Amino acid sequence: MNTKNFQDYLEQRLGSDEAHKIEHHAHLEKKFLTALQNDIKSILIFYQNKYKLDQNELAQRINAHSQFLTDFQKGTVDLTLGQIAHICASLELQPQLEFTKHP
Repeated sequence: MNTKNFQDYLEQRLGSDEAHKIEHHAHLEKKFLTALQNDIKSILIFYQNKYKLDQNELAQRINAHSQFLTDFQKGTVDLTLGQIAHICASLELQPQLEFTKHP
């Protein structure tokens, strides 16, 4: 089933308003996940520069394969909460989440 057919199917089954709400919600989830992952990328780059680490040394510090780190930095892999906690613990960083209402 192609995307257009699936969109039509959803609108038939759920109604146009409900399908658009789901699509909007999915868009927000992707936006928020991307922002979180970008923050983690920035922290990793900062840490790597501060301690003058190459990619392999940074991967060793967080106990990960360098290919995983490369894929994450390219944006081709998403982190789980467990992986985020592992990275933070490995670098002795305590994450802080701030929740604000989306405009």
